[in-house]
Amino acid sequence: MIFVIGALVYGIMTMFYIAHHQDHLSAQMEKLAVPLVIVLIFASILGFVANMMYTGLIRHGQIAVVSALTSTVPVFVSIIAFLVLGEALNPKQLAGIGAIVGGTILLS
Repeated sequence: MIFVIGALVYGIMTMFYIAHHQDHLSAQMEKLAVPLVIVLIFASILGFVANMMYTGLIRHGQIAVVSALTSTVPVFVSIIAFLVLGEALNPKQLAGIGAIVGGTILLS
């Protein structure tokens, strides 16, 4: 319930911002490509679903396990950046990934 209220407040604040800056935003929106707008909408929906799942897991699961799994987000971001963007991982980052994975295993 609190998540829905937060989403409504955020949506109302966003509408006020859009109404106040309508001229500037409409000029910027004309420059955006249609596929980018579709990706942004998809990302927004995916983020909403992820937050709903996270809230449900906290409500019905063990908070220690949920928080341990949440700490693995940087690991997945690093792996995706390596695979998709071709970014290099230095030894410190690899050690950090190992520490996060090891800590998550120990906590679960």
